[in-house]
Amino acid sequence: VPAHARVAGPARVTDVVVLGGYGSFGQRIVRALACGSDDASVGSSLAVVVAGRRREQAEALCATLGLPNLLPLEADVHRTD
Repeated sequence: VPAHARVAGPARVTDVVVLGGYGSFGQRIVRALACGSDDASVGSSLAVVVAGRRREQAEALCATLGLPNLLPLEADVHRTD
């Protein structure tokens, strides 16, 4: 790591993108990151982007979990527009 890229002290991650975040396994990852604990009412300071080919499904998961740190995103590598 170049000297100019080093951070004094431990680096802190504040944003995470979960590709396939509304799928079976992706939902588990999203819940764990967004909640920060086993208790969904606790929440986390981590911003979690729920990404996948269908924005509607990402939005639905975000609405179901109801946490303010979740953001839906359409991410499809096959789309050309």
